[in-house]
Amino acid sequence: MSTPTAETIGIHRLSFTGGEPSLHIPYLEAVVNKTREVVPDIAVGLATNGFSTLDTLKRLLAIATYVNFEIKAFDGSVHELLTGAPVEPVLRNAELIVTRHPEKIRVIRTVVIPGITDAQVLKIAEFIKDINPDIRYRLVGFRPSFILYYHPGPTKRMMEKLVRACTDLGLKNVDFSGYYPATRSARANSGANAQQLATHYLKLAGCVTEPRNCGLCTLKHRCKAMLMEPWLEKRPD
Repeated sequence: MSTPTAETIGIHRLSFTGGEPSLHIPYLEAVVNKTREVVPDIAVGLATNGFSTLDTLKRLLAIATYVNFEIKAFDGSVHELLTGAPVEPVLRNAELIVTRHPEKIRVIRTVVIPGITDAQVLKIAEFIKDINPDIRYRLVGFRPSFILYYHPGPTKRMMEKLVRACTDLGLKNVDFSGYYPATRSARANSGANAQQLATHYLKLAGCVTEPRNCGLCTLKHRCKAMLMEPWLEKRPD
């Protein structure tokens, strides 16, 4: 019995997604090149957060048929709070792809977190529109998880409103996927700013210091706020 190959079992697309594929570019290149020896026209999709050097970006584009490019935030301060990394390389790389290789952009997307990234959406939409208003922009509804387990996602009404606002700005291809069906919490509706919300959720997850300073915390090696499953802990009053 012969060993199955990509060609014999009918594979016509490879997709690389998170974590972050760009961290493993030599591996990606090896897999894609080997596969294309058997299936020369196989499509290759990449989902990336866009944070890479120009050299890595060029290598990704050399093997990719299409790219799902995520811009988490437009403002540097918000992007750094969410990712720990500056936003400038992300915006630079997005502009490069949209300008030089628009055919490879399948979609640019942003996760909508109420009270944290929803105010970033129109800034990102304006950024995309100024480069190419035909590029597809998708808003993805945040689903409560990890440190934001107690923070509800966006309502359908919020997602629809953001799509309309992006369209009114001049983007021609905007849609959304996912929304949170429950009522938002009183805390999320209270008008608290991003810092207040973040502090609130850190306390719920078990952080015992304020302001937060992980380097000086005596519990840094057994931090409850770093649990992947904060719902397993007793919720404080």
